Amino acid sequence: GYYLPVTLVISVDETSSNLSATFVSLMKQQYEGVINVLISSFGPNKNPILENIEKNFPNIKVVHNYNTSSKTQALNQLLKDDIETELIITIDSDSILTKNAISNMIDRYQSDPTNTAIITGALLVKNSRTNIITRSQEWDYFHGYSSEKRLQSMFQGAIQVDTRFALFDVGILKHLDCQLDTDDMILTWHLLDENYRV
Repeated sequence: GYYLPVTLVISVDETSSNLSATFVSLMKQQYEGVINVLISSFGPNKNPILENIEKNFPNIKVVHNYNTSSKTQALNQLLKDDIETELIITIDSDSILTKNAISNMIDRYQSDPTNTAIITGALLVKNSRTNIITRSQEWDYFHGYSSEKRLQSMFQGAIQVDTRFALFDVGILKHLDCQLDTDDMILTWHLLDENYRV
């Protein structure tokens, strides 16, 4: 079949320190289509790790927005000016993807009806056995996030979408003049009201 090109947007601020693990997971992706990697850097200071990335990976585009400390504003500026593909996938700098994560997400998008605007991915805790806090976080992610999203998707409409791992149809967002947010019900309600699926 045809593998849609996708832009993977990684949000990075000056405190992000787990980029290397994120990049290793990206290199292991088993997706036969084109993946454009774009780093959305924001805040008054540029993360020093990005200088090495720009030097050693010239095919990775880094866009730094010094004028905002907001991940949301930086993402929306990118959506307006720098995205050339039909689809984007947003992740955080500490997100580690399983090897089939992008392939599974795009397979789902291509098999869904054409009015699908967003697909949200499953989030799990990598260090879930470290201590009582991480074990509690895993419990919260599984019951409070993953299970809830699966139930909502049975009715074709997840209420909230987390940009830590989500796929967006750029054409639909631009057509409705939608703004991305890090965890926003306004976006999803607007899409559902216009008969799009989330």
